[in-house]
Amino acid sequence: MTSLRPTSTNLIDYIAIAAEVTGLDVKRSPTRSARPSHKSVRGPPLSAARPSGAKNAAASRPARERDCDGWPVTRLPVMPFRLRKASELQLGPSCHRAASEYDKCVGDELGIRAFGLYQVELPGGAETVRHDHRGDGAEDAYAVLHGSGVVVVDDREVRVVPGDFIAVTPESTRHVRADTGGLIFIAVCAPTPSE
Repeated sequence: MTSLRPTSTNLIDYIAIAAEVTGLDVKRSPTRSARPSHKSVRGPPLSAARPSGAKNAAASRPARERDCDGWPVTRLPVMPFRLRKASELQLGPSCHRAASEYDKCVGDELGIRAFGLYQVELPGGAETVRHDHRGDGAEDAYAVLHGSGVVVVDDREVRVVPGDFIAVTPESTRHVRADTGGLIFIAVCAPTPSE
């Protein structure tokens, strides 16, 4: 049986044809001006190189994007993550109903749409906006990173220090107040899952 083996003169042509057979998208070198014929590759015809059932699978695949010469276009994959440094984010109010000048909208910077994610940097004695989530049913959770202060839930003060996590139910009124040394915490605001 003859295999698809490239020669030094047709390596680029071989890669393009092999990629088309296997379903990979590659961009042809700009030095080639025309698509090679299948005869330029030594070996069996392309139909013989396809695994059984490949024609049906190829027919069900959506058409690939092609350049002006008809060659498949390579697209770099979308990054599966986004990284942002808190030190590089700007302080300022967000679209959250309790937004303040002390918020860094981390979730917006990361492209998160399922829940709100904020780093809140309260200077000494400052506090967040008093609010509840009766209207939208969202739950808030806070993770203290630095400093100390209190989370006031329905007028009850709960002392927090680094390493503490606290969650607040939608119907409770809450706000956070920093001690004199300031307080930095992460706030997550998530809608309650529908029943």
